[in-house]
This record gives sequence, structure tokens and C-alpha cells, in this order.
Amino acid sequence: MVEIYKKAIGAENKDPLDVLRARNFLVKKDGEEHLTNSGILLFAEDPSIFFPTARVRVIKFDGTEMHTGAELNIVKDKTFALPLYKVIKETQGFVDTQLREFNHLGNNGEFVTVPEYPKFAWEERNHKCCMSS
Repeated sequence: MVEIYKKAIGAENKDPLDVLRARNFLVKKDGEEHLTNSGILLFAEDPSIFFPTARVRVIKFDGTEMHTGAELNIVKDKTFALPLYKVIKETQGFVDTQLREFNHLGNNGEFVTVPEYPKFAWEERNHKCCMSS
């Protein structure tokens, strides 16, 4: 994961630990080096081990309200506990598979496919800030 970050910042030839130190993701405390909170969120394989709420849970339910007990209407329930850049990418990919598409005959006589929700509305992605792998 550090390799992806190094590539994103143009530091492919640098030592991974030096890159982490330079960006203050790795700091010395009591004579030992430790990842900072931001370092854990970005580079730990499962940040929720250190921060139990550092995860994204996607729940899809049938209808307009979620019910519990005997009326439980959950269709899909998936939790993502990954480094921040991966959790965003994986969650967006999963949500994309859960949304429907509708087809109708357009005015020109050809079928038109319309997504249930436009991608920009649920993704809210700033393309300039996101790392790609």
C-alpha cells in the first residue's frame, strides 16, 4: 500500500520508511517508531483493529424504511474495513452493483438506459484527490 502512495506522490525510488517519516505518518515515540493515526487509516491492512469505527457499512433494505425483528427487511449488509483509499473504492464499486437501471423507449425510437441514481449524486468524488491503483 505504501508503494501505491509512493507512486502517487512521485517517490518510487525512495525508501518506504523515509517516505512515511517525511510525511509524518511514521513518528518516533519513546525511542520506537509508530504509525500515526493518519498512517494507520491510510496504510494499515485493517484500520478497524485500531479504530473500531474506521469502517464503512452498506445496508440495503427493501422499501423506504428499515425494520427490525420479525419485519427485518435487509436485502444486503456488507462491511468494508480497509485502508481509506481502498474502502472508498471498494464501497463505491459495491454500491454501483446494488443500484438498478431502467430501460425505456426514447423519443427517437431507441431504448434508453437510465440509472436508478446518477453516479455523481451518490459517489461525490473529487477526481483530483483520489489515488488509483
